[in-house]
Amino acid sequence: GMLKASLLGAAMEASSIAPFCAKLPGHRYCRRAVAGASLSLFAGFGVSYMLWVSRGCRAFMPYISDLGLHGPMKTVFIIGLLTSAAFMACALPHIVMARRTLLIACGASKRWRLLNLTLALAGLSVICGLSILGFAPWDRALDLHLACAQAIFGGGFWWSLGSYGLFRYFTRIEPSTGWCVSPTSRRLQLPVALASGAVLVFAMTCFAEAAKEDPHFFDESGLREMLSLAATDFDAYCEGTRGWHALTWINFAALSEWLYCLLLAAGVIASAADLEAHAAADRCRQRLVVVGAQEGRWVYCASPSA
Repeated sequence: GMLKASLLGAAMEASSIAPFCAKLPGHRYCRRAVAGASLSLFAGFGVSYMLWVSRGCRAFMPYISDLGLHGPMKTVFIIGLLTSAAFMACALPHIVMARRTLLIACGASKRWRLLNLTLALAGLSVICGLSILGFAPWDRALDLHLACAQAIFGGGFWWSLGSYGLFRYFTRIEPSTGWCVSPTSRRLQLPVALASGAVLVFAMTCFAEAAKEDPHFFDESGLREMLSLAATDFDAYCEGTRGWHALTWINFAALSEWLYCLLLAAGVIASAADLEAHAAADRCRQRLVVVGAQEGRWVYCASPSA
């Protein structure tokens, strides 16, 4: 009796979210939105960087946030961030609901659904951070700027790490369901998460070495001087004749920020594997079958003949 009740509950829960999933964009549309988010972000960064260099600024290496401080590059920077955030907002609900549907169909425990919820919050924090960052340049709104940066980098790192956790779970389940799709994309999730952590360690090392080279830039008076310089004499700041871009370690720390953003984008793209898995299951959504009654779990049929 308890087994039948658990099976019925799983089936009803899966059915209850089906109407909502049907209203979401198609899988192909969502994959395009994921690609659009990455392309628009780095297109904005790329054009802003070219404007930075054409102004005579030091080519190696601006922080990404430096591109949003002054002139036309600031406008391009903001447009790139907002466009990317809009694409992410289109894709995020479908990725989260696709994963939720698969977890329910597999009879996953609550901890896996909770993980998916935390990933939804991480994705939302990234979207919010991208939407606000361009309007909070660090030379005028440092605290808000840092909060946005933490939301983007922290949320993106948790997205990569949590996506690998779901990858491990789905890897154990898929042999009995026929959902083995996009294996290459899924295998990328762990290297992306590990590389992101390594880049963070490298960035902290660069800051530590820069602080040894010139501690003045890292005390309160040095920070105020940097904020004033960027706001009042941008050319001196970006050319590295004054300010911390004269320090080699700072420029390597800036490089680590670019690498980190590339890895976060790769983590989002790799998440499209779960859209593929959901599409495979959705093709036979109307043919729910019981598999492994001893485990008491419901799955979508592996094939139309199942």
